[in-house]
Amino acid sequence: FTTLTVNTLANLPRGLQYFAFVNYTSPTRASSTDLDGFYSEHHVRWAVGSTPFDLTALWAPRSGTDNDPAYLGVRWRPSDSGGLGRALRGARVTYAVNLHLARFGAGPEEGWAPQLEHAYRWDAVPGRIYLTGFADHNLWFGGPDGSPRSRTVSEHQAGWRLVDRLYAVVEWRLNQYLPEADRTGVGFGVQYLIPFVVRP
Repeated sequence: FTTLTVNTLANLPRGLQYFAFVNYTSPTRASSTDLDGFYSEHHVRWAVGSTPFDLTALWAPRSGTDNDPAYLGVRWRPSDSGGLGRALRGARVTYAVNLHLARFGAGPEEGWAPQLEHAYRWDAVPGRIYLTGFADHNLWFGGPDGSPRSRTVSEHQAGWRLVDRLYAVVEWRLNQYLPEADRTGVGFGVQYLIPFVVRP
């Protein structure tokens, strides 16, 4: 299948940050490349003073009906935390873990449904080669059968700058929401970075 991904990051005044992405996808195991489905996330983060913690909100609209949940939580940035942060920055690694404790909105799941998200980036060769990725652990407690459940979505992308802001990329994905035969895969493509600088 084919995927078109658009990422957006904006560092705003007063410790605010906005990050979003949208994946437009074609049907799996089909010859059509029509982008007939989408999944997106919109994150708002607010830094708590000079600490390595953020208050976070997430909205995740996607194709279909009654399936656009929202979350509230807290994020920890180990790469901005004391000696650990210095060690990670020395290795050219940024890492953050986000715990969404409250879930709101539509969806067939019942019970308490927190989400644990890991995100990282390693600049292996600064300005040339990077590795970045995330892992989302979606959990449910107290559903109809009373047993805990979990599903994981994870993506890991290596990029190599070809020229200017154009990168060749290879990506491995795991999506436990998909049928068993389609849950993992490797994709190849290109990425173009467009920076915007806004001055007051």
